[in-house]
Formats: sequence, C-alpha cells, structure tokens
Amino acid sequence: MSEIPLKARAYIIGMIISAVGIVPLLYYYVEPAVNTSLVDLFVFFIATLIAELLPVKLPHGTKVSVGLAIWFANIILFTPFEATVITSAAFGVAMIFDEDQNIVKTSFNIAQTVITIAVSSILLHQILMIVPERGAAYILSLIAVMLFCSILNLFFVIIVVSLVTNVTFMRIWKTNHRWEISNIVALIPLGFLISMVYKVTGVTGVLLFLVPLLIARRSFQLYIDMRRAYMETVESLANTIDAKDRYTRGHSDRVARYSIALAGQLGLPDDRIEIIKSLALLHDTGKVGVNESILNKPGRLDDDEFAMMKKHSEVGAQIVKGITFLKDGHETIKHHHERWDGRGYPSGLVGKETPLGARIIAVADAFDAMSSDRPYRNAMTPQQAYDEIVSGSGSQFDPQVVEAFRTVYPDLVEVIQEKTRQDTSLLAEQDEIAEEINDMDESGESKEDIKDDDMVEGDVGNVY
Repeated sequence: MSEIPLKARAYIIGMIISAVGIVPLLYYYVEPAVNTSLVDLFVFFIATLIAELLPVKLPHGTKVSVGLAIWFANIILFTPFEATVITSAAFGVAMIFDEDQNIVKTSFNIAQTVITIAVSSILLHQILMIVPERGAAYILSLIAVMLFCSILNLFFVIIVVSLVTNVTFMRIWKTNHRWEISNIVALIPLGFLISMVYKVTGVTGVLLFLVPLLIARRSFQLYIDMRRAYMETVESLANTIDAKDRYTRGHSDRVARYSIALAGQLGLPDDRIEIIKSLALLHDTGKVGVNESILNKPGRLDDDEFAMMKKHSEVGAQIVKGITFLKDGHETIKHHHERWDGRGYPSGLVGKETPLGARIIAVADAFDAMSSDRPYRNAMTPQQAYDEIVSGSGSQFDPQVVEAFRTVYPDLVEVIQEKTRQDTSLLAEQDEIAEEINDMDESGESKEDIKDDDMVEGDVGNVY
C-alpha cells in the first residue's frame, strides 16, 4: 500500500473504518416486523454471489454483471442489517476469485459496498415510514433509492481511482463509467421484479428467476466475444498496413488511442467512440494500393508520387464501405485529410462539412506523424508537435478538437513515451540478434543455419 498516494490511502482507510463501524450499528437500527428465514437470506446470498462471480468483461476493461439487480432486491426486501451483510459478504467472496484484485482493492471494494448498501437501505426504510407500499409514490421512491445506490457506488469508486491515478473525477467518469447509466436503468426494474417474485412465490421463484438471468448473461457474453473478435481482426489488418511502411509501425494503434482520448474529451457517447477507434485503426487501409517504394522513399515525394499517395484515403473508404458495424464510417476515412480551411483532400471540404470523426483523426494522425520518424526527417519532440497542432487551429484543424487536444495532451505524451520504450526494447533485441549472427559468422556457421523465428524477430526489430 506504500506506493498508493497519501490522500488515496487516507480515503481507503477511512472507508474501511466507516464500514467496520456501521455494521454493528445497523443491527439495532430496525427491528424486523417478521423474522426473515435464514434459508431465504442464504438463497439471496447465493444469488448475489453467482451474479458477482459471472461478470462480463467489456472491451475497455471494466466489468458488468446483473449483480446490481439483486443488490436492489436485497435493499427492498430485507432490513438494513440483513441487506448489508448478505450483499457485502457475497461481494467479498466473489472478490477472492477475481484475479485482478489484491488485498487493498478487495478491502476497499467490500467497504464501499457495505456503506453503499447500508446508506441506501436506511434511506429506503425512512421513506417507507411515510410512503405506503403501493401506488406511484412507492414506485418512484424505489426508483429514486436505486438510482441513489448506483450513483453512490460509482462515486466511491471514481473518487479512489481519481486519488490513485491523479486523474480528474469527470475524466474518469467520461472515459470508464458513463456507459453504466444505461446498465443501471435496465437493472432497476429487474431488481423490483425479483423482489415482487419473492413476495408472491418465495425463494423458489427467485431460484427459477436465476435461469433466464444466466441465459441473458451468456447471450451478452457471446455478443462481447464477437465484438472482441471483430476488433482483433481490425487491429490485425491495421498492423498489416503499418508493416508495409517501417517508419509507421504502430502508427494506427497510436492514432486510435489518441482519437479515443479526443473523442472522450469531446463528450461523445461510448458507441460512437468505439466506431471512431475502429476507423482510426483503419484510416490508412488504402495504403495497400500504394507502392512500397513511395511509402519508404527516403526523400520528399514528387508531384506524381504525392498524387498517388493522396488516393489512399479514397481507396480506404471503398475498402471499409461494406462493413455494416461502421455505418457511414467510410466517409470518415475518405475525409481524414481534409482541412478546416478547405485546402485539404480529396474533396476540399470546409469546416464542419468534414465528419467529426475525420476531424478528430486528422489531429491524432498529424500529431503522431510529427512525433515519429519519417524517411525524409527525424521526429519532432512532443512539445514541438503540440505547438504545430495548436498553431494549426482554425486553419488546418477544427478549433474544438484542438482545444480537446490541449486538455488530453499529457496523456498522449505517455503514449509516446511507451512507444519509445517499446522501440528501445526492439532495438536492443535487434542488436542481440546481430551479435548472434556475427558470432556465427566468426565461428564459421552459415547464416542459413539461423532459426526462422530469429530472422523474423530481426526484421520486426528493424526500427530506426
């Protein structure tokens, strides 16, 4: 825990102490009108545990499960003490089997679950003292408390991530958690339905209810797996394109990462950011039709060569036009070399005539191009590339996108630093292979005796 910033440590310890203190107090808060069966409590514990053990991991790393619906049912059905104990206990057991967790993460997550369930349950019981358990007022009260529970849970998590990473609250919300609102809205009625089934049929109905929940979870997992396979295919295609030009190896991946940061800063919805990521990966697909002698020419291109190079955006648009998932994304690829002032190509579009995705990729593409080596020049420093982007605001680039670029620039520098570390590693690997080849030459061994995989590694490591 020593590597965690002091403020984050204080926050985590404070949450743990608060959670430990609140549980015994809950026992005396509300005396249940009817003693709840221990069997029923155990069934809801198992239901919560199963839901938490089977999350679906999304492409951007976060996880989603139907566990929140059972949290809601626990809050509705049981006393604050009962709801808090069975929910946090099930959540804690699930954390043990999560390979991404450690003792600090697990302790904090259990603590914030205890506090979230306890506060939400107390709030609901206070409301139900004045609102009858029927009619519109009751339904609205449940919705309000469930929303409060979800937001409080998110709030606790985002705060700790912000303190640990030194990234702003809103930035984390936009990047990693904004999508959860739709999930919460879907799970609120599900939680209410589970509670109603229990009241009518008892635990038998709840157990039967788990079957369609698990089927729905399986269907969602298959969908995510399909999307993941699609993205892996897109990334492989992008890597193939980059491999044609030794100076742009990794270019498409970095442009995609820059574009995601810019789109997130601009407040675009997650589904649109996902499409922009794919388009950024594929933005240079049209270079398959450009001769490698042009791509790797050590000097500047002449007029004929540049005319050939400019065709790549239109060729790329034709290649991706039939991909249903990308919708009208081919227009973004076609126009990612347009300029804000209308002096770009291929159509000379002005201002917002160019699709927003293309305007985002234009900034990301230019920044990576300037901060990377090219056959005819060495890379600019990140600061020099930054200055060029800013100076091009309103002429070459969309001012709004440039403003977003200025905000996320520190994160983009981290990507460049990562690229430098990777290049250094590849160069070291290349030098090591070169030494092995020299040793073989000196010992009289033939170069043909070198293993195929060494030859491949030597070629991949040939980064200058």
